[in-house]
Amino acid sequence: MTAQRRPLLEWTPALSVLEDTMDAEHQRLISLMNALYEHNERGSDKTSIGRAFTELLEYTRVHFADEERFMASVSYPDLANHAQAHKHLLLCVELQAREFADGNGKVPSRVFDFFKSWLTSHILGADVKYGHHSRAHKTPEAEA
Repeated sequence: MTAQRRPLLEWTPALSVLEDTMDAEHQRLISLMNALYEHNERGSDKTSIGRAFTELLEYTRVHFADEERFMASVSYPDLANHAQAHKHLLLCVELQAREFADGNGKVPSRVFDFFKSWLTSHILGADVKYGHHSRAHKTPEAEA
């Protein structure tokens, strides 16, 4: 019997941004990142790993667009800087995906270290701020 691998990152309530929709999307991002990690660790074929990488990249684009729409809907004052951080991460992920496609069929561990570090620090540093902003500026009608 083989021991089950631990996921790269586990969702915990400490990662909550206090907005259910965004928390659910963050959980999905973590799940996709963990799926890519698991494929890589298992030694799946390059096609399977590539599909997992593409799914993570595509969902990251969707999530960032959703998150930016949400921030606009609550008049989040730091939206422009947040959107720039998103653009930067997408460029990094796209670069990693291209390097993977041109490489030997393995994602280097440094890529997973980067994903885990960036996602955790971004959620706990930047994203939680829009959650607090949203809570602080909710009207009684919006909560009803």
